[in-house]
Amino acid sequence: RALAGERRVQRGEMLFPHGSPADAFYCVEKGRLRISVAGPSGREAVIGLYEPGQWVGEVTVFTRGPHPYDTRARQMTGGLAGSP
Repeated sequence: RALAGERRVQRGEMLFPHGSPADAFYCVEKGRLRISVAGPSGREAVIGLYEPGQWVGEVTVFTRGPHPYDTRARQMTGGLAGSP
């Protein structure tokens, strides 16, 4: 049974932490999400941005692996969260 609903993420709030179970995906409707990993020194390395109309986490949900990176709101973000 699939579930979906609106979800707002405040600036700086973590949506999907690295290594967390992939039990949901998210479609950005407004705002931006920052995708990052910790480098060898522990410093954050930004590897991408997700903007309105883009999906994040969907591949990981369907392959049933953990989230491979941190996903955090770069600014106040609203979108649709779903789970399979």
